[in-house]
Amino acid sequence: MKIVFITSAYYPSIGGVETHVRSVARELVKRGHKLTVITENKQSRGKSDSKASNLKSNVLSSQFIRKKLDQIDIYYFKFGQDTFFKKFNIWYQLFKNRELFSSADIIHAHDVFIWYLPLRFFYWNKKIYTTFHGHETVFPPTEKAKFIRRISEKLSYGNIIVGEFIKKWYGTYSNHVTYGGVDKRLRDKVAIKKRNSVIKLLLIGRLEKDIGVHVYKETLRQLTERGVKFTFTVCGQGSLGSGLEQYGEVLGFVKDVTPYIKKADIVFASSYLSMLQVLQLGTPVFATYTNPLKHDYLRDSPFEKYITISDSAEDLARKVAIFKPNLKKLQDGAKWANGETWQKVADLYEDLWATK
Repeated sequence: MKIVFITSAYYPSIGGVETHVRSVARELVKRGHKLTVITENKQSRGKSDSKASNLKSNVLSSQFIRKKLDQIDIYYFKFGQDTFFKKFNIWYQLFKNRELFSSADIIHAHDVFIWYLPLRFFYWNKKIYTTFHGHETVFPPTEKAKFIRRISEKLSYGNIIVGEFIKKWYGTYSNHVTYGGVDKRLRDKVAIKKRNSVIKLLLIGRLEKDIGVHVYKETLRQLTERGVKFTFTVCGQGSLGSGLEQYGEVLGFVKDVTPYIKKADIVFASSYLSMLQVLQLGTPVFATYTNPLKHDYLRDSPFEKYITISDSAEDLARKVAIFKPNLKKLQDGAKWANGETWQKVADLYEDLWATK
C-alpha cells in the first residue's frame, strides 16, 4: 500500500512522537509498503541528530525540502512562525501540494489531523486515520484541545491512542491502545545490581513541568539533606533544567541513553517510551505525578505494576533512600517490555487499516 504519515515533527528531531512515527514507518517499509512522511521543517521539539547533515536532500520548492531515508520519502515543509495565521498557511501549502495525497491508499495523521482538514472534504472517500499520542503540557486539557480531538475522531475512519488515560480525559473512542515499542528483544533475565553506598541516579526526558522535573529536583535536595550519597546524571533538556547541574552532570538530549541506563541504579522517567526502554534493560523506574491526568497516565497503564510511583518529593526521596531491588519485579518488567516491539505496534496499524 501507499501510505502517507502526517506528523508535526520527524527525524532528525528527537522526541516520543518522532521515535514512534519513524519506528512504525521503517517496520511498514520492511513489509513492502511505500511510505511518505509529511512534516514541518523545524526541530524545536528537541535536539537534532548530527547525522541529519548526511541525508540526501533535494530542494524542490521554496516551501519544502524532500529527503530520502530508510526508503521513506520525507517532505519537510516551511510553515512559518507559530501565529494565529499559521494553520491557514499549512492548509494552503498542503492543498497546493495535494498530489502528495492523491495516489495514497492510506493517510494517517499523528495528532495533527487538523492539518489535513480541508483535504478531508476534497478527498471525501480517501481513508484517513489518526493516532492520538498523548496530552498537552497544560492541565487540565483545554476545551479547544478536546474539541479538536473530537473533530479528528469523528472525521477519521478509526484511531489509535497512546495510553488508556486518553479515553477518560478527552472522551475519545479508540480502536486500539498502544504504549509504543522497543527496537529489539533482549534477554528477559536480568541481574540484580549490588547496592552500593552511593546510589547512581539518572533522569531522562524533557525537563518540563508536565513530567515532574520540579519534583525530581526537590527530591534531590531532600536526599542531600538526609545525607544520602548519590551521583546524578541528566539525559535531557528543557526550560526547567536550571539548577540540576548542582547535583550532577546535565548532558542534554543523548542519541543513545542505553549505556547510561545500564550504569544507573534508579532511573527517573515519566514518559512511556522512556519507561519501556528502562524496563527492558532491567533497571528500576521511579516516576512521579503532579495532577490527576498524570496519575491516570501512570496508574492506568501496564507499567504500573513494574515501576515505583510517587505523588510528592517527600515520598519519592523516602523510597529512593530505602530502595532495595526486587528481582521478580525487574524480571517481569523486562519480560513484558520485550514483548512490546515495534513489530507489534505496526500490526495494530495494519489491523486498523483493514477494519474499514
